[in-house]
Amino acid sequence: MKKTVKRYGVLFTLVSVFAACTQPSRLAVKSSLEPVEVSGLADFNEKDLAVSKNAAISDALKNAVEEAAGLFSGEPSEIAALGKTPHSYIRKYKLLSAAREGGLYRVRVRAYVELSKITVGLRGQTQATARPAVAGKAALKVLESGPGSGDNFSDAFKKNLAGGQVVFEDYSWLKAAPSAPEKTLAELLSLSRDSGAELMFYVRAEARPAGAGLATGFYPVNCEAKLEVYDAASGRLLFQDSSQANALDASESASGVKALYSAGELMAQRTALNLARMVKKSFELKLRVRNLGGISNLKVLKREADKLGAKSIRLESYSDGEALFTVSPASPDPQELASALLRQDELGLELESATQTEVVFSANR
Repeated sequence: MKKTVKRYGVLFTLVSVFAACTQPSRLAVKSSLEPVEVSGLADFNEKDLAVSKNAAISDALKNAVEEAAGLFSGEPSEIAALGKTPHSYIRKYKLLSAAREGGLYRVRVRAYVELSKITVGLRGQTQATARPAVAGKAALKVLESGPGSGDNFSDAFKKNLAGGQVVFEDYSWLKAAPSAPEKTLAELLSLSRDSGAELMFYVRAEARPAGAGLATGFYPVNCEAKLEVYDAASGRLLFQDSSQANALDASESASGVKALYSAGELMAQRTALNLARMVKKSFELKLRVRNLGGISNLKVLKREADKLGAKSIRLESYSDGEALFTVSPASPDPQELASALLRQDELGLELESATQTEVVFSANR
């Protein structure tokens, strides 16, 4: 009798273990394998078609990885780095079509990309080239004039503004076209706000000859710079300062370069002491969207999310139709973020919840 009970006990234990093993674990990694259809091109090899075909397929697989990586990163160097080893991120692929086009050979493939590996690969790239954590982006507009003028003040100012509390973005609108007039301060503030910048640094730096150098062979130059820092959202003046620097060199231009650079160094050091009170603390929340149904809809969502006017937004993960973003919104009100996304919605989004830490949608497309 005891042996029978013991046997049933062992059998029950084995059945329980088997049942537990067949249940999906909550800790298991969700599937992140997504099909991406792309084209690839290669030079047509008259002597060996296989060479052309293989080269075109390699190009297509590289394009598939770079297209997927582009959803998670906006850094071209990070994306290109992953594209160099496409087989590390593609589990399999299917050749859909192949044909000669003049001197080229084109293929169309459906590559099954492992997005979880893409995010891990990008994380490694980001850690190698990470910028310091900042509260927000900033725009720097410097108007240099006089002997040696160029980018001397701005180079010194950016290099010496210690603390890593702001990152100066290289906005294309900061540089005026050769024949166009410089933008007004009001225009610069409007563009800063529209670009998601938190602060607008506006500088006028003028280098002036301080005396004739014909007798000594040296040309003294004095530089005077004036700085104004504005809150981009409201246009409110937060800080202003001025600095002066002198330089002496064998040419007026060389003296001007030195004076402008020195003025930028001094201004940066003094501005750094007051920067903490100008920079707002960063606020982040999670944006979660469920039931997307594929990477094509994820691309649409990413395009919509990039237009929200947030200080920063990044796609953290995508698996089983669920996308997770980290957003640093312009406003701390989660309802405002939700409304902004719904106004440009193409996916039939429905708001499930909006708290101070997370906004959740489901897609019905």
